[in-house]
Amino acid sequence: MSEQHDLSQLGVITVVFNPVRYEIRYKLYFEFKEHMARSGINLTTVECIFPKATKFGLPEQKFEVTRSDNPHDIQIIAPSVMWIKENLINIAAQRLPKHVRKTQRNKPLLLSNGFAYTIDKTTDEKIYWKCESAQSLKCKGRIHTNSLSTIILHETNNHNHLGKAVSSEIRIFEEKIRDRAINYNESTQTVIDNCLMNLSDNAVARIPNFKHIKNLYIFCTTCKFCSDWPHLTIRALQQYPIVQLFKVGFFNGSDGEKDVLRTDYSFGYSICHNKPIARHHPDWYAHPGYAWAMHRNAFDAIGGLLDFCIVGPGDLHFAYALLGRIHETYPCSLGKDYQQSAEEWGNRLATIAGHGANVGYVNTDLFHRWHGSRESRGYNSRWSILIDYQYSPVTDLRHDKISGVIDFNSTLGECIDDPRIKKMKQAMVNYFISRNEDTTNTSKQESTTEIPMQYQDANNYPITSVPNEQLLVNASHHRSDAFHDAE
Repeated sequence: MSEQHDLSQLGVITVVFNPVRYEIRYKLYFEFKEHMARSGINLTTVECIFPKATKFGLPEQKFEVTRSDNPHDIQIIAPSVMWIKENLINIAAQRLPKHVRKTQRNKPLLLSNGFAYTIDKTTDEKIYWKCESAQSLKCKGRIHTNSLSTIILHETNNHNHLGKAVSSEIRIFEEKIRDRAINYNESTQTVIDNCLMNLSDNAVARIPNFKHIKNLYIFCTTCKFCSDWPHLTIRALQQYPIVQLFKVGFFNGSDGEKDVLRTDYSFGYSICHNKPIARHHPDWYAHPGYAWAMHRNAFDAIGGLLDFCIVGPGDLHFAYALLGRIHETYPCSLGKDYQQSAEEWGNRLATIAGHGANVGYVNTDLFHRWHGSRESRGYNSRWSILIDYQYSPVTDLRHDKISGVIDFNSTLGECIDDPRIKKMKQAMVNYFISRNEDTTNTSKQESTTEIPMQYQDANNYPITSVPNEQLLVNASHHRSDAFHDAE
């Protein structure tokens, strides 16, 4: 059994959007939710529906897995059918719980965005928090939560003073020192070492030689982990601000967990062990997706996930951006706006990730459940939607000012699509239909391929490479126009 940690540090997000209403999506979600509950995790689920999908011949949409009265569920209505996973994760991340700590008098203290709040009053449904300067400075900053450890329901920013993010870090650090000293059989130096990791430079200046871990985000697809993965994850995040949640990933067939079609090492493992990371490499495939976790301050520093990749290559963008190589993950023929926007976001992530030096992995296995063949996901062909219709995230996409949900932007007015946007919408719908996720037929491309022994790991896991049919190497600039992703 691994070392036990406070799981309230983990904010775990999963996303459900299913414009074609594939049955397997809902089945896998409930299995995943049950697995999270057994792991001791309070899962935040974001479910998105597309009411206008019926205009394209798709089934009528309704919320299937979330409830409006469940504080762990977030229900989103999106105007247009598109790949929206990263956008939904960003929305959910803003609603995750903040730090709840203790005052010197052992009273609950809520820390959010550099401000500290104490309880003003409670009801059966909500807890009302007031800024700790409400009395001394007459500050009107307020937060409402439904309990001490769940989701913020309402937050006002009408403070009449500046927040002090460093002070919040120091408060959290002090409580962790007290907690470890009481509950862990560790030497003084070990307690300090475990609590000093990843404190900001400003906080280090205030508390010499101290560092501290912040609370964390996890975002993942429908996978299954070993039972103690949350504690292993926190342990990994005490060393790295960004970690992938597995060492070896098993891509299951339609017959369940024992039906393994592919076995891949994670991108994080490949970085840490200096394995070849090249998307056209014939002997090693570093899987870019499935599940990642990162510190909240790191997530905020990059501005959240890149959410304008509306055909689904977000995992690929994220993984290669860690190394400062996001330019390897999209076709050269893609619009300049897309390339420039991706590079700007990728540079921020590469800086946080130390170009790979700050990236780790969790030493456990992961099982990815079958929801259609990899071949039918169109990892290469889906790029043609963005290329053929000259997609620009700068001019073609907008965020709703209130909800944050992305939608196509029309130059002809709010309710009128120009012909190009209309055709792009239809192409997106056609793509989701072509994924055929309820099929149980296994493609020939799913079969595994042996890796030469010089690349085998000491644990002798069977490893597979990307199927040769998906490898189209552009010899110049180490760039491939064949694109594989996790989704």
